Amino acid sequence: GYIVTNHHVVAGASSLSVVFADGARYPAVLIGSDPLTDLAVLRVDRRDLTPIDLGSADTLTIGEPAIAVGNPLGLEGGPTVSAGIVSALDRALDVRAGERLYGLVQTDAPIAPGSSGGALVDAGARLIGITTAIAVSDVGAEGLGFAVPVETVVGVVEDLIATGRVAHARLGIEGTTAWARDGGAEYPVGVGVTRLPSDSPYGASGGSVGDVITSIAGRRVNTIDDLFAALRRLRANQSIPVEVIRGDQSLVLQVALGGVGS
Repeated sequence: GYIVTNHHVVAGASSLSVVFADGARYPAVLIGSDPLTDLAVLRVDRRDLTPIDLGSADTLTIGEPAIAVGNPLGLEGGPTVSAGIVSALDRALDVRAGERLYGLVQTDAPIAPGSSGGALVDAGARLIGITTAIAVSDVGAEGLGFAVPVETVVGVVEDLIATGRVAHARLGIEGTTAWARDGGAEYPVGVGVTRLPSDSPYGASGGSVGDVITSIAGRRVNTIDDLFAALRRLRANQSIPVEVIRGDQSLVLQVALGGVGS
């Protein structure tokens, strides 16, 4: 069977094992790991595993119950379950120097070091995310836990099982959050394109500096963090619609995405 955990949990490990709730310990093989989403997949030779039911982070509302399952501090005696609520959605968080996670589910369910890579589930025990406790210890904030949303998890896990790597999508722009005034206040309205590299997929598809990107692949984009969160669910070589504002025009460009590192 396959086990999902965090990239930072397995990074640099010389050997891996999985301890189940019944106390059985099995050696594990690393199938693949993805630092951009802090996810990894292990395989164990155990045949009686039951796959978890999948929920949806896209349909969550703030205040819904959230339950975290993990193994805090490596305590013996089985997993620990802690309860809380969904505190916020679509969070972005710096986790290490130069590394940032996007589109996270925030919860006040206690997630302590050692619980990284555990399940965050809804009231129906359906998976809504994979917890990542690195944010708790690095930021130093109490009462804040974060999880990679299940929609991102499923795509990454499928790629890692199939090929051992994730073909992350690249739009090929430099940009910042664009703001508009309304009634004396400013609101984020999209991502303003400030530069296009010579090999930009966006530029090759008709995009221009000065465009304001408002949606990609049907997903609303208000900020630069929204853009990165949306890209984490897409893959290289996909062709997607990108809605933009150019001057006083609204346009839809069909963009063939490139790959990160390509």
